[in-house]
Amino acid sequence: MKSNTAQIRASAYSEGTHLVLAGAGTGKTFTMIRRIENTLPYAQKLKKKILILTFSRKAAEEIKQRLFKKNIASIESLYAGTIHSFCYDIICRNMSAYKQVWKAPGQPKIITDDDEMNLLYEHFSLNKSRYMGMPLKTVYSLYKLGPDKVKKIPVLSTNGELISNLQELFIRMDSVKSRMNLIGFSEIIDRAVTLIRTDKKISDSLSDMYFAAFIDEFQDTSETDMELIKLVMGINRNIFLVGDDYQAIYGFRGADVGIIMNLKKYFKNLTVHKLILNYRSHKEITDLAEKIIRHNRKKTRKKLVSVQGKGGSVNIHGADTAEAEQDVIRSILSSGHGRNKKTAILVRNNWQISCLNKHLHDYIGPKTEILTMHKSKGLEYERVIVSGINDEIFPSPMSDIEEERRLFFVAVTRAVKELHIIYHSDGIHIPKFISEIT
Repeated sequence: MKSNTAQIRASAYSEGTHLVLAGAGTGKTFTMIRRIENTLPYAQKLKKKILILTFSRKAAEEIKQRLFKKNIASIESLYAGTIHSFCYDIICRNMSAYKQVWKAPGQPKIITDDDEMNLLYEHFSLNKSRYMGMPLKTVYSLYKLGPDKVKKIPVLSTNGELISNLQELFIRMDSVKSRMNLIGFSEIIDRAVTLIRTDKKISDSLSDMYFAAFIDEFQDTSETDMELIKLVMGINRNIFLVGDDYQAIYGFRGADVGIIMNLKKYFKNLTVHKLILNYRSHKEITDLAEKIIRHNRKKTRKKLVSVQGKGGSVNIHGADTAEAEQDVIRSILSSGHGRNKKTAILVRNNWQISCLNKHLHDYIGPKTEILTMHKSKGLEYERVIVSGINDEIFPSPMSDIEEERRLFFVAVTRAVKELHIIYHSDGIHIPKFISEIT
């Protein structure tokens, strides 16, 4: 891939903190790799490392493989991993300090989300009526958010008794985990930050070790993540941040889209680059994506430009029942000219995947995947079917409307050439997201 002008500017090494606002399909990983390549000689001259942090193992491995394949870097010259694995390494390498700060008997064990939810269920199931009929997954999501943020959720804030019952449950859960020396993924970063903040030797050793930091998917950052980055880098401000506020879809995990939008509050001498040339999707699809996101009030100013130009298709289908929706999908999948296209069916929730798998198994060939919109992030398909748009399902009544709209943006920008959107309608009311784009 040949660099465009914006990518060349963003990838050239210069000191300071740089933010790359990289739209969907604009080559953000390519640009980051080039920037790392241009930064490494300066780090090696000072015998320091490059720190590369991501929010998924897959992304970390991809960056490492691309660097090692081109012989750009050696294992000794950098650390590339998830922000969680990096923080767990800090904890494990400073165990005596950790035991003292957290009064822990030894190295903590990481509890997976599934195991943590099962542990929560043991206490939740004792008296479900205290939680107003909330399903376990919703209660678990609230637990991950933390008590302070739960109190600010509009639909919950007026119910003092429910808030009190949830807080009691969460305190009980924390007590059990402490007794068993368990920490969840959401706590790993908090504990590493506390360690670095309370022990100057740890903070000094980290800032001496790294010449520059590269943070991928920066739109998914929380306040705690930001504090970690600043503590690790110390007075050294060679920080390269890549993200897209239009694709910030993890607020339910504590990510704060306001950070990427107001980054000058944290770094006064910030340099901002914008990547807007989309190499993935045809113009019809990028135009629709712009229609979706323009309804959000909280966003940076940028507009995707399709390098491919015209030649794609956007098709919007109404269906009055779940069976009619399945018939539409069958018709799309079995159309003569499109049977061999790499296809994804994207839905809002996991239960929709089970339902579609059950009813469409004869039509889903090896080229078709059914996955949630969240799971589709970073992927691309020649044909995308966004299914199940309904005001009771998507946008989710339990989620922030602007985050749901960003999730819609993510879903449609997975499509290269052919996009189908299927919505539920009773013939009178049109779902909110459909009315915004038609």
